[in-house]
Amino acid sequence: DSLRTKMAFDVYNMLKENDSNYMLPQSKLVEVNINGNYQGLYLLSERIDRKMMNLDQENIANPKENDIIFKTTDWDGDFFTIPNITNSPWEQLYPNIVDLSQIPINLTQFVINTSEENFFNEAHGIFTIFDKGEIIDNLLFGLLVGHEIIEGSSYYLINNLKNPEGFFFLPWNFAQSWGFSKDGSIPYDLWLNETTNEIKSVCWSKLYYRLLFPSNISINNEFVSEIKNRWGYIRSNLLNSDDLIIYFNKLYSPILNRLFRTTRSNDFLENFADIIENWILTRFSLLDNIFNEQDSIFYDNFKSPFREEDEIFGFSSPAARRHYFKSSLLFSTQKIHEVSIVIQSDYFFDMLNRKHDNDRINERQYMPADISIDNYSMDNTGFRIRGNYNRIYPKDSFKLKFSETELYLGEGLYKYIPENANRRFLGLRRLNLRAAPVDFSLMNEVAGYEIFKILGYPCPRVSWAKLYITETDINGNFTKSKEYKGLYLLTEDIDKTFLNYNFKNPEGNLYKSTEVTANLAYIADLKNFLTWDGRRVYELRTNKMQDDYSDLEKFIYSINLNWSNIQNITNLTLLAKYFAASNFQGNWDDYVFLPHNFFLYSDPNFGFVLLPWDIEQNFNMGFNSLYSYGEPFAPDFRNASLLSGYKGWFDNISLVFGLDPDPRPLWDNLINDINFEIPYNNSHKQIVNNTSSLINQTELWFDFIETTVLTPFNFTDFYIDPVVEWWYPDQIPPGWFNIDKNRVLTFLEGRKQYVSSQIP
Repeated sequence: DSLRTKMAFDVYNMLKENDSNYMLPQSKLVEVNINGNYQGLYLLSERIDRKMMNLDQENIANPKENDIIFKTTDWDGDFFTIPNITNSPWEQLYPNIVDLSQIPINLTQFVINTSEENFFNEAHGIFTIFDKGEIIDNLLFGLLVGHEIIEGSSYYLINNLKNPEGFFFLPWNFAQSWGFSKDGSIPYDLWLNETTNEIKSVCWSKLYYRLLFPSNISINNEFVSEIKNRWGYIRSNLLNSDDLIIYFNKLYSPILNRLFRTTRSNDFLENFADIIENWILTRFSLLDNIFNEQDSIFYDNFKSPFREEDEIFGFSSPAARRHYFKSSLLFSTQKIHEVSIVIQSDYFFDMLNRKHDNDRINERQYMPADISIDNYSMDNTGFRIRGNYNRIYPKDSFKLKFSETELYLGEGLYKYIPENANRRFLGLRRLNLRAAPVDFSLMNEVAGYEIFKILGYPCPRVSWAKLYITETDINGNFTKSKEYKGLYLLTEDIDKTFLNYNFKNPEGNLYKSTEVTANLAYIADLKNFLTWDGRRVYELRTNKMQDDYSDLEKFIYSINLNWSNIQNITNLTLLAKYFAASNFQGNWDDYVFLPHNFFLYSDPNFGFVLLPWDIEQNFNMGFNSLYSYGEPFAPDFRNASLLSGYKGWFDNISLVFGLDPDPRPLWDNLINDINFEIPYNNSHKQIVNNTSSLINQTELWFDFIETTVLTPFNFTDFYIDPVVEWWYPDQIPPGWFNIDKNRVLTFLEGRKQYVSSQIP
């Protein structure tokens, strides 16, 4: 970080032509020894304070005549949320005594609330408050270096009253810069689209968002022209890619040998230099092409999720909003993503062996792997096999945990990395790679969650990804080169991070149903209601230290013994949305039939909310899928009832699993409650009204993924269960794909027609 920070300081000052009013600190790389012990390479620099910025001394008598310095961390300076004056995220560094904490509040209110006409007004608009030149330069600097100041993160806010141009920013914290983040590498084309010559995928701060994306698209033409002209001036007079690479090598070469003292091998050093140089060349080339465009160059492709019940659903904080959009890059269904795993061969062998020992607790131990997704990388990531009933298939599903601190090394050995505890990958703690081993359409989950989205109901985000696995020895030498393991579903996890992204109050208890006995029937001691292998059937996933099940006990008690109290502990409209979405898509692997594959969230303000999970047994999987071809084990779900009779439609699947199909007390009570029935029917109507659009989108998705679905792949497991060995393919035949494709599309059309005829 010290070298990249030094580069950022110097390049910023080159950009400012050494204007002392706007410069970052002068700095020098130094080696540090403490008591004879070498500590590594550090950056010795000035401190950004009153003296460095040439500000006047504090004026206690006249507070309004004070220069100011504020500092903001993370994305608290994105101007999307008006700060609380008693607990402001803006740290006042100067003046020392006079309290000017109202200033960031006033600035944020102006950015958020000012009309567009007044915002761009020359006499009293944004550029009478902020230094326009600095806004432009920080935009260009952020795009060139990869710094998040354009997203509202990590900067100083300064006002020097001797400078009539107004407030300006100085960036700090260069953990993300020059092709790296604090956790690994980042793609060279970060935020930049080479194909369309557009700047996109930026989680713009509210200030930049208003400047770049006004409702009146002509009102900012002059501002955008000034951005392009400033880039032209910089390229002609200040910054040249060749000169910048020469500067980097002069900075890097003298310290190269010293860096060997703090790294494990020279591989990192060689890659470090290559990444920096490639970053410089790529960024200059892409930005030159973009700023030479005559048309619009800025593109906003982040949209907040649709939520009808906005009192309960929404982002819990500005940071949650920001991380949600960051992670949205992984769930775009407009591209097929690429996941690359590098793992030691002995770790992978151990993982596969434990898959077959029928000990699910043992199976859930994470082993260390280095991962890369769409050229974002992270090392020492927790990696394990996931899934209960699909383990007989040689195409395994996996789970990634980026915040895992205890990594299993086999033979009872562990590696502890406490600094991983708060680590995120593009805002996520966990991520799932779902194999969908018998859904040869690879569409069940994607289209299924779209039905929940129609209702504005929170559900996991999902996309497609090609999975590659490379195996190494203990020294990092390849023992098995990069192998393609097939097309997977990249699925968001339901955890505390998910709650932060979807609930305004994320502090409640989150429970996962872990077995097909989670029917919400009354149980006196829920903590000791266990699965066959010792897991709690309702497994608490948040607030584990408190281990307090009293909220769930009250919920289940009310369901079974005090239904008149149900509206005090849950929201029947939300339950109606959940069950309507599940009913419409014919999901028989959910509460009503095989009672599992759902989460329960106890919202402190609104009570219990059900959340969908693992929705792969939908769209007539048991009737006319390739998996059930010629031997359907379920009726045609297109004509399943909406309320009465719905549960009985599929009793036989419960019996196949040895379950009593009758005790589903939540469903049995709901269908006799008018406060549920009305919103339930309305939700079906809403789905029906949007099904044609969903069918059209699904057809486009099928065309998009078909070639990749049909590409040959290598099994992840070296052992193939005899039950599936004779038929399970390492290349999906076109006919199989078409059977399941037809299943999904005919189901949606047929279900739409039937439900339309049944809605009152």
